[in-house]
Amino acid sequence: MFGPKRGLWAVFAAMPFGATAVFSANGIGNVLLLDFCAIAYVLAVVIRIKLDRVVASLWPGTPGFLLLVLCVIILLGAYFLPRIFADRAAVYLIQSVDGRLFIDLAPLVPSAAQPAQAIRFLLGALVFFAVSVVEWRSGDGLLILRAVCVASFLHVSVSLLDWVSYPIGFAQVLDRIRTVHQAILVDQHFGSVRRLIGGHTEPASFGLYTVGLYGFWLRYWFGNMRSFAAGVMMFAMLILALRSTSSATIANVILFSSAFLMWHAVADAISQRRFGIYVCLLGALPALVSGMWIWIEFSATAHTLVEVLFLDKALSDSGQERFSWNAQALSNFSESFGLGLGIGSVRASGFGFAVLGNLGWPGALVFGWFLFRVLRPPATKPPFQSECFELASALRCGCLAVLCQSALTTPYPNPGLPFFIMCGLAVGLDQMAAASAGNPSAAQSKSYQFLVRS
Repeated sequence: MFGPKRGLWAVFAAMPFGATAVFSANGIGNVLLLDFCAIAYVLAVVIRIKLDRVVASLWPGTPGFLLLVLCVIILLGAYFLPRIFADRAAVYLIQSVDGRLFIDLAPLVPSAAQPAQAIRFLLGALVFFAVSVVEWRSGDGLLILRAVCVASFLHVSVSLLDWVSYPIGFAQVLDRIRTVHQAILVDQHFGSVRRLIGGHTEPASFGLYTVGLYGFWLRYWFGNMRSFAAGVMMFAMLILALRSTSSATIANVILFSSAFLMWHAVADAISQRRFGIYVCLLGALPALVSGMWIWIEFSATAHTLVEVLFLDKALSDSGQERFSWNAQALSNFSESFGLGLGIGSVRASGFGFAVLGNLGWPGALVFGWFLFRVLRPPATKPPFQSECFELASALRCGCLAVLCQSALTTPYPNPGLPFFIMCGLAVGLDQMAAASAGNPSAAQSKSYQFLVRS
């Protein structure tokens, strides 16, 4: 049996297989391979990690404490709120008629969706605690980097197999790993191009996982520009994200990459007192925006691409339906006096709307505080732990990329297991750095071992 450290490889290796179900349970739905590996990892950590580390990670003022409070809010809300507001609010539910599933507006009633979503969020929180405690104890950055490499290599391999298998007549080659009991959108097309889903169920979920890896490798390559492998991984994730032809994914890649480059260019200009570069950058922005507008206006290809990906998508039946979900989520937030209707009750099309409709203002405040704490970089960069600092920054960047796309597509207030795992690893590395700040010699030893092994 793998221990907590080597078991991290198994968890990351299961991430690309988002359509692989181990089994299906009534009320909970599909238990994915990643869910199964995450449960096994949590059990391994509970058995082998000392209790004092767990208690310290949940101490008031830490991100773990905020997540614990959020879990309490979610569990209480999942049980009480659907019963308090039953038949007093209308929500969008997945219903079945003659074996066909569709989403329709219906009165709120307690159902299996509330405990199922609460359990899934609780599993994400448990994995966050587990990986943060393990990294706080070990601080093994090389292990994390290798685990991300494993996940990236498997994701690229499965995606390429999906890419080439269809045109050569082996369209069913990935059916053995797509075992979830739900519709798998394997034959969707964007014009004449078949959309990639890799080991996932649809282009949107495929794109969401891909942009998380893209954000990680973009930041890691930016901090280690001499790393050829990081550049190759970043470019591969960029190609896969664009090849998904998901409107939300493509928009997220463009906006996230632009914001990332601007942020670091400005920070570099200020830190090195290159105010001339900073002024030139601000002056170039209007020219860049104007150039893009001219290209879209006068290029038939660019104009058609923008219309199909964004304008037609927003005006389509699917886009209008998603707008109605968000409007209903805001209505549910108002009808519940700002308390929400409980996780799993309200289906939205965006992380912010889902949080307000399901968790209300108490959950939104705690969730926002938690995200601010885990995604905010340390105020100072430890000189003796630069490698771990860069790795933690790359993990945060991956989380930010996932969160940006979740703001457009996520139906429930759960960013997913990959998000919680990357957040937990970043927090664990930060806690290790803070704990060793008073003992630089020990920190230097760990950093030296990291560099030697890499």
